[in-house]
Amino acid sequence: MDRRFIKSEAKDVLKGNRFILLLIMLLVGFISGAVGATIIGVLLSPLFSTGLFFVIKNLIFKREVVAEYLYKEVKSFDHAAKICAVGLLYGLIIIVGLILFIVPGYIFMYQYYQATRIIAENPDMKILDALKESKELMMGHKGELFVFHLSFIGHAFLIIITFGLYALYFMPYFETADTNYYLHLTRQKRIEEQKYVENTEYGF
Repeated sequence: MDRRFIKSEAKDVLKGNRFILLLIMLLVGFISGAVGATIIGVLLSPLFSTGLFFVIKNLIFKREVVAEYLYKEVKSFDHAAKICAVGLLYGLIIIVGLILFIVPGYIFMYQYYQATRIIAENPDMKILDALKESKELMMGHKGELFVFHLSFIGHAFLIIITFGLYALYFMPYFETADTNYYLHLTRQKRIEEQKYVENTEYGF
């Protein structure tokens, strides 16, 4: 996928929306930080990330920031529990991978990177199926996403030399671009699946 195009789209949707998205991110960060040192905070962290994902997804599609999406797309307690469980499993998989060997840890990180987003968009999906779906979705794209993330390294240096202040400008951009990558990836998968169905129907 064209990472320059994905990043360019992210910049476009942030025009006129960056400040309010930043405020929402700071609010989420404050709430998450307030409980983050506790076991409850660790368990609920995926819910905060999911709320932010839906806010940004709506921004990309409708060009507006709606804070209501922080919670409205989580359909039930069962759905919320699944999101938390997938997020917790994802974290444990990465930790175990990094403890055993560094490289497998990073492979696992990118292999299951989209699992929380997938379960968030599919309330009826089983927990392990979300991990499996992420593995299939990221097949052939793990290195691509790694390079995509690496392309932001210049911003990391700016954050360092500005003692963190630049992060206020950068984080809305990164989160929007990262979400946009996921949306492009899932769209590409749907197109490929449709082509496969059509080719099967016509005997190609």
